[in-house]
Amino acid sequence: MKFLVVDDNKETLLLLDKILSKHGTCVTAETGADAIREFESAHSMNEPFHLIFLDIMMPGMDGNEVLKSIRLLERGKYAEKVKAKIAMLTALGSPKSRFASYEEGCEYYLVKPIIKAEIFDIIEKTKEWFDLFPINPS
Repeated sequence: MKFLVVDDNKETLLLLDKILSKHGTCVTAETGADAIREFESAHSMNEPFHLIFLDIMMPGMDGNEVLKSIRLLERGKYAEKVKAKIAMLTALGSPKSRFASYEEGCEYYLVKPIIKAEIFDIIEKTKEWFDLFPINPS
């Protein structure tokens, strides 16, 4: 599996990289703009991400803006591809924040602190999905 983790907190990036690298390739980005570049780069190499973890509260382009941009690219430029699964990461557990993220198209919403069991559950669900609907079917 291929993962993208987007967070302006280096400790969170390191933690998720350590967890996810045991299950595949992990790419990290500290800004929303970097995340969009990594997303497009992965598609240009025909190696799109299976699962993206997005922090909501980031300076500049926040996680919901990144989510919206990714979903727009998937509906347009990459419409023929299976879309990535996206998990939002946040310190905000409010229903309004959760609703906004689901409205933009995320599949998962995790409130920090990060719990490894929740990450493993999301990895397993995503793996099952892509076993059924591969990114690059043979």
